[in-house]
Amino acid sequence: MKLLIATTNSAKFKEYKELFNDLGVKIVCLNDFDFKPVKETGLTFKDNVILKVKGYFSQFRMPVIADDGGLEVDILNGEPGVKSHRWLGYEASSWELVKAVIKKLKGIEKTQRTAKIVTWVAFYDGDNLFLTKKEIKGYIIDKQPSKIQEGFPWRAILFIPPFNKVYQDLIAQENKKINHRVKIVAELKPKIKKVLNNWREKQE
Repeated sequence: MKLLIATTNSAKFKEYKELFNDLGVKIVCLNDFDFKPVKETGLTFKDNVILKVKGYFSQFRMPVIADDGGLEVDILNGEPGVKSHRWLGYEASSWELVKAVIKKLKGIEKTQRTAKIVTWVAFYDGDNLFLTKKEIKGYIIDKQPSKIQEGFPWRAILFIPPFNKVYQDLIAQENKKINHRVKIVAELKPKIKKVLNNWREKQE
């Protein structure tokens, strides 16, 4: 039995695979298949994550987990937000996006640089739709980062006050305390496990 993590982001898939490794199913991602990308035409992260799980379930007829989210900067009225990689009017790279945020906030006081990484996660199996949302709050640093963690550009510029460092510099123990996916999986896993057990029984 398989559970599809609807992403081509290898870093994200690795994180999910580790979090779901006790479900007793094979964890796969979009890179394992030929697939037709689901168009993310929603006006919100929630809209898009529902489109993704339902769209990929229709393609593969297996339980699906998808997420959608991004950085919301308060003084920029929540942008980049749902625009994500097309915020600059084209499919921008992680470095271009990070540089653009820093540039737009040039001269802005620290107290006005508040921002959050928002993530919506959904599970869908044709009958059951589970949704949840988490946020990680901090503020945007005022200098270009020297590195960006592959697959997670916003972690390079979101400063987390309780740990006095940017998100990507957190050690594993610190990351576990605030990581949105860890919290979301902990919340959703009991429901997902029950549904997957029902699927397993039907297939036996």
